[in-house]
Amino acid sequence: MEELKVSVKVILSSNDKNNQGSFGPGIAYLLEGIKETGSLNQATKNMNMAYSKAWTIIKESEEMLGYKLIERYPGSKGSKLTKKGEDILNLYYEIKNEIMLAANDVLEKYK
Repeated sequence: MEELKVSVKVILSSNDKNNQGSFGPGIAYLLEGIKETGSLNQATKNMNMAYSKAWTIIKESEEMLGYKLIERYPGSKGSKLTKKGEDILNLYYEIKNEIMLAANDVLEKYK
């Protein structure tokens, strides 16, 4: 039998049915790109994502979370993550890593 591996997709969302926002892999990759490049525009280009789609994703996540994820520098000099944006990104990866460890333990149990 071929070696099996576990893949997990983590999405943080609100219990509020009126709130359609979430925080998952897409927004996490986008925020990582902003963090690395200092630019929302450059991050979207690197991801082959439309700038308008990126803003929609960011705004939906911000609405769900109740706080800003990024700050824009005046005069179109780029963007950076807010402190809370950094915090939720780190929390997302911590949760994902713990779930991956647990999922791999379960897979090992059934091999």
